[in-house]
Amino acid sequence: LATLPLGFTAIAALALILVLNSGYTSRDIVKNTDVLQDTARVFGLIRDAEGAERDYLLTNQEASLNPYQRTVREMPRALDSLARSTRIASIDESDIAPLRSAVQNRLDELYKMITLQRGGLPAKAVWAVPLKARDGSGTAIRIHARRIEMTADQNIKRLHASWYGTFLATMIASALLLTGLVLFLALSIFFAFAGIRERDRKSTRLNSSHIT
Repeated sequence: LATLPLGFTAIAALALILVLNSGYTSRDIVKNTDVLQDTARVFGLIRDAEGAERDYLLTNQEASLNPYQRTVREMPRALDSLARSTRIASIDESDIAPLRSAVQNRLDELYKMITLQRGGLPAKAVWAVPLKARDGSGTAIRIHARRIEMTADQNIKRLHASWYGTFLATMIASALLLTGLVLFLALSIFFAFAGIRERDRKSTRLNSSHIT
């Protein structure tokens, strides 16, 4: 019975460690989720710019370039955010610089096509420009961004598995702690009553001896 408090302390300490570890794991999941969101933001801005370029080539309306101009304004901030979230999540940053370069090249390609249209080159002639010249960096963007996405996604899956394992271990430790507490209370009550009965028996024997 005297060793039960030590057992409670050990189990409680284990439960606390598991809870703290679960919190760290949850935080790391959020960090990698931020990477996925920032990568999707970069992709989304590129798609907006490409869509604006296609609309302009088809309609020759300056208003259709608003998404392209928004991409030009917001892309530096989006790339900085991706670089920051990648660093915070401890993901290999070797794809960040090539991705920046590919994005800049892609925006330059779109600008060239827009400039050709503005210069009076017929739309059919613009579309006749070789695909490689119009979309030479699109593949590079997808490759580098996809690597970052895959790493973050794999990290999230691994962290989720770790979190579930930690959660299960925490539940087991909590169950053991609760069971031990109930057992401790039961034994304490049992020994308390046993002590009372023993005291009553001794008192009865003592009274009997005095009478005789």
